[in-house]
Amino acid sequence: MTNDIFIYFLLITNSYVLGLLPLEHIAAKIKTDNNSLFNLQEIAIFSLSFLKGFFAVFIASLFNAPLQIQALCGIASIVGHSWSPFFDFKEGKGFPILLGALLPLYFPLVLIMLLVCVIFSILWTVPIAVIISVLLGVTMSFASIDLWNVFLLLIFALFVFIIKRLFPLNDLLPLNEKKELIENRIFFDNDEVPSFRRRFKKTREESLSTKESVAKKIKAGKKGKEKAKNTSKKKDEKKVNSKKKTINKTKKIKGLKKVEKKKVTKKIEKKETGRKIKTKKESSKKIKPKKTSKK
Repeated sequence: MTNDIFIYFLLITNSYVLGLLPLEHIAAKIKTDNNSLFNLQEIAIFSLSFLKGFFAVFIASLFNAPLQIQALCGIASIVGHSWSPFFDFKEGKGFPILLGALLPLYFPLVLIMLLVCVIFSILWTVPIAVIISVLLGVTMSFASIDLWNVFLLLIFALFVFIIKRLFPLNDLLPLNEKKELIENRIFFDNDEVPSFRRRFKKTREESLSTKESVAKKIKAGKKGKEKAKNTSKKKDEKKVNSKKKTINKTKKIKGLKKVEKKKVTKKIEKKETGRKIKTKKESSKKIKPKKTSKK
């Protein structure tokens, strides 16, 4: 048992040393033509990083190490590659070395992740394509119990990729004010949005602004219609109220006229009754009784 633990320790340290090897620095000195379709320098860097991860896990498999130890060897190679002292701990993010470490563990997943990475690199950007492909591998390996070692390797690699992109962490404080910087570093591996994505962002912002302006116009039109309806309703209500007022006034006037007419008629009747009484009195005074003649 102690011999096995010692062998596993040596395998993990060997993987870490393989990750530390500055093979990419040698490949970076290759002179290439920028007008060529394939950049030989980038292909050489990718291939050497891939081989470092592959041999780290393949050597562990030759010693019949458990799958968990093989996954730890892959993690050690990613750590050595990502934080290499030969490059002031600022080496690449380790996606090629992750694919090389996955190759002995689960070959079909490497093809799927590589294909997805190529597609999204063309459609979007390489950093976003790397994150999408790793997340795809995480979901696929999580579904199977036999691939839990692959799942752990992918989770750790994703953590390393995000941490490496966020460095230096001092620039991210305070977090509330640096949300855009954090997003740019995670998704674009840069402090600023790339030029191609910036154009897309501008067009998207312009489209959003046009949509917002159209929505505002529609809202303004709706508000104008509502205001017109309200004003028309108010006008109709005013007309109705004015008609009611005029009707009430006319009714009051008619009622007053009737009352006045009654009063006038009563006065006239009183006058007429007074005249009749006077005339009766006068007539009674004028008419004298006839004297009877004596025979």
